[in-house]
Amino acid sequence: MLTGPCPAADYPERTERTQSAGNHVWHIAPDKGNDGNSGTAPSTAWKSMAPANRLIMARGDTLVIHPGEHAVSLALMGEGSKQAPVTIRFMPGRHIFKHGALMTGKPQISNTNDAPNEPKAMAIRLMEAKNIRLEGKPGATDILLEGKAIFVCMEHAENVSLNGLGFDYLHPTMGEFLVTEVEGDTMKATIPDGTLYTVKDGNLTWHGPGWEFRMGGYSKVFDSASGTFQGRFDPGKTVIRELSPGKISITFKEGSPTMKPGQSYQNRNTRRDCCGFFQYRSKNILWNNCHIYYMHGMGVVSQFCENIMFSHLKIAPRPRSLRTNSSWADNLHFSGCRGKIIVKDCVLGASHDDAVNVHGTHLRIIDRPAPNKITVRFVHPQTFGFDAFAAGDRIDYVSCNTLVPYASNTVSGVKQLNEKEIELTLQHPNPGNIQPGSKILIC
Repeated sequence: MLTGPCPAADYPERTERTQSAGNHVWHIAPDKGNDGNSGTAPSTAWKSMAPANRLIMARGDTLVIHPGEHAVSLALMGEGSKQAPVTIRFMPGRHIFKHGALMTGKPQISNTNDAPNEPKAMAIRLMEAKNIRLEGKPGATDILLEGKAIFVCMEHAENVSLNGLGFDYLHPTMGEFLVTEVEGDTMKATIPDGTLYTVKDGNLTWHGPGWEFRMGGYSKVFDSASGTFQGRFDPGKTVIRELSPGKISITFKEGSPTMKPGQSYQNRNTRRDCCGFFQYRSKNILWNNCHIYYMHGMGVVSQFCENIMFSHLKIAPRPRSLRTNSSWADNLHFSGCRGKIIVKDCVLGASHDDAVNVHGTHLRIIDRPAPNKITVRFVHPQTFGFDAFAAGDRIDYVSCNTLVPYASNTVSGVKQLNEKEIELTLQHPNPGNIQPGSKILIC
């Protein structure tokens, strides 16, 4: 179910949509269009994504999206063919997805569940979509978020490609300043354009649409000369003043300045409430020649996906920008994936955590209701609520003392008991050496 501040009619269910006959071209022009138009030419373009969201697209269909401010998310359903995919073409320019106007949902995302009951906003959502091509002009087409949101969320999608697109935040959730001068007990610094802040009573607060936090907590000092993190900064021992818009002074109440000119302070709130991109139960996904200038949270999260390729993906700040951070945590995060994961000719950097993180999920056995059944529970506090198993999956029984599998089985049935517990029916009886409540894990 898609929800959001926009009318429910903007995000209808599949049964309420109109099936396209295929090989149609539609246009969306937020600056000049009208949703009452036919949408079949630039001169009769729609204004918002809403009319497109009322379609089930078919082979050869093309949606041409002109730049401007988008107050409705794209919620795409449809199926093209390999020879004639459904094409979503973002024309060159700035595509700004407005805060507070986008669809929301509650996808359960591994390692991103500090706020499981808070709806997550999404700019583009692909559901049960097949043979879809998202494209732009490299270096010229930018998808920009005004507030915190997932750029692209795909669920149960297949054969999807992202080509030539740039992704960025108007107001990054990472606070930064660049030290430009040090004299005596005072540093002078510049805050990058687009980074919003306020200074009051000697303290600085970072903020953006729908969020704010006081400077401090988790931070790093980036040294541009060496390209590494080095140094430290504790704002609690300073008094901060605004000299002019984007210019601040930082006076140390005790001791000497701890940063040098050319070093940047990076500061984030560690609450895991969103991610950059979310790919779930999808397969055959290709990223080609895209650039991520900034994304929030755990980066590009692929969860229970199959066959993913990243080719010529660049995760780095814009050239000539004062920003030095592009990723709040990981760049590429893979959870429970299979098949081939290929990362080729990519630049993965400017992050606060891993360039590539690959992991699975262990669930604890808490009951054995029948010889061929077990009840398992998610244990990690930020990893739960998603479909971790499907019929046909092979599972391993793993000792938590050694993390070594000692038996295997195959899932024939799945029953979700609640957001943290699942009952599995298995093709074969359980091994005889497991006991409910013991420290045995299953993955």
